[in-house]
Amino acid sequence: MYCHRIVGKEKLIQLLEQFVGKEHGMYSSRELYSIHVYAASEEGKELYFAEMDGRGIVKQNGYEYLQSYISLLHVMDGRITLYKEIRLQGALASLQGE
Repeated sequence: MYCHRIVGKEKLIQLLEQFVGKEHGMYSSRELYSIHVYAASEEGKELYFAEMDGRGIVKQNGYEYLQSYISLLHVMDGRITLYKEIRLQGALASLQGE
C-alpha cells in the first residue's frame, strides 16, 4: 500500500499541479463526475465522505484513464486536517488476484 503524507497548502498545490495541472499535469483532459458527498461529525471534527468517478486522457500516450474514488476529509476550524483517497478499481483488482 502506498502512503504519502502531504503537509501544508503549498505542498498540496504542488502535488495536485503534477497530476491535474493545466500546464504541467499528466492529462490532456480530465473530468470528475457522479460526485456524491456525505457529511458527519465526530469529537469536534467535521467529516466528509465523497464518492466520485474520474476519467481523462494521458498526455504521454493517449490512453484513457478511468477510476472510481472514495475520499475522506476531516475539517477543524475551517481547515482540512486530513485527506485520504481510496482508488476503488485498483483495490478491487488486487483482491481478485488473491
